[in-house]
Amino acid sequence: MNAFFHYPLRLLAGLAAMAGLVHAQPTPPSVITLPASVVGATNATLNGTANPDGLPLSGWFEWGTTTNYGNATPAQSLGSAVGNTNFSQVVGGLVDGVTYHFRAVASNSFYVVFGVNRSFTTPVFTLVTILQGVFQGSVAWGDYNRDGRLDILFAGLAATNNSSSQFTELWRNTGTGFVSTAGLAIGIDGYVANWTDYDNDGNLDALLIRVSDNRFYRNSGTAFSYFDIGESSLEAGVWGDYNNDGRRDYFSGGLWRNSALGLAAASIGLPSSGVNSQAWGDYDNDGRLDLFLSTSVGNSPLPSQIWRNTGSGFTNINAGLTRVHYSSVAWGDYNNDGRLDILLTGQTNANGSNHVSQVWRNTGSGFTNINAGLPGVAAGSVAWGDYDNDGRLDILLNGTTGYYYSEAICQIWRNTGYGFTNINAGLPGLMYGSVAWGDYDNDGRLDILLNGQTTDGQLISQVWRNNSLQANTPPSAPIGLAAAVAGTTVTFSWNAASDAQTPTNGLTYNLRIGTAPGGEDIVSPMALSGGTRLVAEMGNMQQSRSWPSTALPMGQPLYWSVQAVDGSFAASPFAAEKSLKLLPTLASVTTTNLVTGDLNGDDFVDDNELNAVLANYWPNSPWLRMTNVAGLGGTNVTFTLSNSTAGAFSVEYTTNLSNWFLLGPATPRYLFTDTNAPTNPQRYYRLRWP
Repeated sequence: MNAFFHYPLRLLAGLAAMAGLVHAQPTPPSVITLPASVVGATNATLNGTANPDGLPLSGWFEWGTTTNYGNATPAQSLGSAVGNTNFSQVVGGLVDGVTYHFRAVASNSFYVVFGVNRSFTTPVFTLVTILQGVFQGSVAWGDYNRDGRLDILFAGLAATNNSSSQFTELWRNTGTGFVSTAGLAIGIDGYVANWTDYDNDGNLDALLIRVSDNRFYRNSGTAFSYFDIGESSLEAGVWGDYNNDGRRDYFSGGLWRNSALGLAAASIGLPSSGVNSQAWGDYDNDGRLDLFLSTSVGNSPLPSQIWRNTGSGFTNINAGLTRVHYSSVAWGDYNNDGRLDILLTGQTNANGSNHVSQVWRNTGSGFTNINAGLPGVAAGSVAWGDYDNDGRLDILLNGTTGYYYSEAICQIWRNTGYGFTNINAGLPGLMYGSVAWGDYDNDGRLDILLNGQTTDGQLISQVWRNNSLQANTPPSAPIGLAAAVAGTTVTFSWNAASDAQTPTNGLTYNLRIGTAPGGEDIVSPMALSGGTRLVAEMGNMQQSRSWPSTALPMGQPLYWSVQAVDGSFAASPFAAEKSLKLLPTLASVTTTNLVTGDLNGDDFVDDNELNAVLANYWPNSPWLRMTNVAGLGGTNVTFTLSNSTAGAFSVEYTTNLSNWFLLGPATPRYLFTDTNAPTNPQRYYRLRWP
């Protein structure tokens, strides 16, 4: 029923005495407010219907953010027929995520009548792209062609003729949409797909995990080619440089070290079976990646674990986290205190009757469940990201809240600073799927990539655009870059950056190290030289502002820089580049570690004798040590070493192993001549850099 109100009838001429007649009062028109349609982030169509009942009638809409309205559309003629006439008006200038009220209004020369109030809420997210539907798979944003736009890699099982087949696709972001890149031939089957820069060449490589084996595709910058990484039994896992050697390693029910020549199993005490979900996170900000694991035996979940990386191995800190199965986990600093917290979902028992979604706060001395009030889900995925650019990480999660597909959800929970609230984003309910944040259109707002099985059993892969009013701006570049050398350990450090949206404590950092100016062959930042990230994730240093490494090359110039990354994964420019050269620690020189150049006394240092000297060179100290034999060479002593280690050396000599004196340069490699040697029968030499 639609109620209406009317103004009192005004008689225009009183009684029609001349005709001896009294006119009957006209019947008021009727008007009904219909639901709004085509509701977008900034526009909506308002609908109504009215019955002119034989008199000329006009119709319009009143609308606004309250039932006081405050806005009205232009009046339009509805004619004078008898019967319902539909009318509509498009209103613009709306703000996303806001509830608007409206009502239809109709008027003739006697009455103004009003329909009932209705409301609609403008969406923060709108569907923009539909891809091949898959489930039990994964999605990943990554700029594989380094054009500054995030492309799409996704994999999963696609239903075909009542069966399922593995399916993988790469979609290139053109700036105006997405196009399939089947011509790159990265493979067409897989159920897990993720990006990494495996070989530190600056190009994103792709790992596709299939039911039978896995496929790793190396990106040359112009094409993908299959590359054997030496391990065919990998499962869904995560990339992270656990040993700080600059190369990303892989954990998937076991730890696999990236040796640059392939993956090699690393036996360092971590669980190797029953892993449901895993995530690298430097929870104690010591510059070493720690590992979260949820494990199970069959369908029975075991306690979730955090394994602390000590630098020489991993130790379980017994964090007291909930045991979950069919789980998902993500690290993120939801309260901007400079410590990574945990978002965890899953099934807590074997029969599937209880699901949880929990936020565990990192207190600095342990983890505590904040009882965030999220809907419990399993068989889904979770992600942190600041979608509304208010400086606080929000939650994107999907999964099933019960046993059936009809209970699947996909929701965004906004971080208000005092808790989390569901924004009712209108995303399709999903289970057995994956979700990921990423700003695909570079407008400063995080968009959504998702896939999975919907509540009605359909398989989808979709891109949802973020229409938020507030845009993000990148942070400033860090300052105060410094490198401290202690023996073979270099610790890189920098000061905190700042950002207009994300608080300083909430920023993460991204390190770059190379052997040439602007290079990244030692540590890849997965970013362009100007700072634009190739992936939508935290920086590789996470929240730590220092990084220790004992695996850097000796005697070679190293160039490094760092950038800041905010909660929307926007990155600052790289800081002004620094350089250093790592030298081995000087070993003391004694008669016991000297190597005589002329071993056989023939007054000639041949190749075999030089090799004996070199074998004792780099393994022990940066100093090449040889002694001359009286009169070697007649009028001088000349040593020529064919070692091709780069750089120009200086030569020092001594007669007592205590006082060393500069003899001169050793160029182009290790060539030097000592014309005073024959008159000094016991001289010792060493090379130094520089």
